Amino acid sequence: MRRLSWLAVIATWSLCLGQGPQRSAPGEPEDTRLLVLGQVTWAGLDWIPAGGVLAARDPRFKEVVASAPLNREGRFALFVEPGLYYLMAYVDVNASGQADPPDGIGFYGVQKPADAPAALDISPDSAAETVVMEIVFQLGEDRKLKQAARGADAALGRVRGAVHGTTEGPTYVVCWPAGDGWIGYASLAATDGSFEVCAPAGDYVLFAVSDLDGDGLLEPGEGAGVLADGAALRVLRVLPQGLLEIGALELNGTLGEASQVKVGEQVIDLPCARTPALCRLVVPEDLGALPKQVLLFADAKHKTLIASAWVPAGALVALAPATYHLVCGFDRDGDGRLGPGDALAAPQLANARHGLSVQEGALMDVPLGEPVALSQDMVEGKQPGGRQ
Repeated sequence: MRRLSWLAVIATWSLCLGQGPQRSAPGEPEDTRLLVLGQVTWAGLDWIPAGGVLAARDPRFKEVVASAPLNREGRFALFVEPGLYYLMAYVDVNASGQADPPDGIGFYGVQKPADAPAALDISPDSAAETVVMEIVFQLGEDRKLKQAARGADAALGRVRGAVHGTTEGPTYVVCWPAGDGWIGYASLAATDGSFEVCAPAGDYVLFAVSDLDGDGLLEPGEGAGVLADGAALRVLRVLPQGLLEIGALELNGTLGEASQVKVGEQVIDLPCARTPALCRLVVPEDLGALPKQVLLFADAKHKTLIASAWVPAGALVALAPATYHLVCGFDRDGDGRLGPGDALAAPQLANARHGLSVQEGALMDVPLGEPVALSQDMVEGKQPGGRQ
């Protein structure tokens, strides 16, 4: 790491946007730049707040000749003249518009900290393959490079606040994807109303519901509140590894039909079509401290993946009402990916082929069975249980 400490200087570059090819004006030389398509990956992070890629003629990036922004999936498009280039990717984790902790940095050809950046030969005759770059480093609080967080450590941010309002039963706070989805994240508020919900980077709405009668169901008529400006939902942007303080969440309404919250005369529609179920994964004791990822499949052979998400230890997972074939993966080696040597566990069900039935508004424990080791054949989809 010490020999790469000079790279921290590179991170002081302002974030810049790439430009597409420009048509040559009459009489001007023809634009000879070539298109380079690429993908920046960060183990565990599926949603990138901001970032970009720089192309330089030298490995110390003293002569940067082109740049391009990253989209939320980490894709980019560069336009450069034919030649040899060194590429650096950066992820602006906190979307601050400047290089600061805990921003991520990666280089073409670098897959682990000891690797040296490699040159990419871009010529008219080179194969049109996607250039893949991995985020390997992060800026530490001392502004020196350190190895990047992975998996749940990289992906999860926190939303913190307090529920205000009188309630006689347990109150649950839910972060639900703003554009609807299959998986949300929830937490039981403390007796003083304080809460903290962990969720992967993305846009969410926040609401709270109380189980007033203690029957294990969140039903119409029970106490509820939603973070909104009037009748308009407030959308929260959760950043990876970040903390978002929202202050007070007022429990001043009731849960209505079809996933609505009624506050006085106002009816506020939540993006989820029906009230999600809140599920606590009961994991084998020896795996409890490991990073875990929930995978939802549409079929018993685990061929059609519906959704996946990293979840923190002890958290409640909010699931859209449906029948799933759920698998929980445990990242034994901490590399931020599920692969050979990691473990898989499925719910203990009387008839596993029929899947896990998730009912609207249910509060339920989901005990997981004995884990099995994830093999290379399963990763490649050659056996049931493989992710295809």
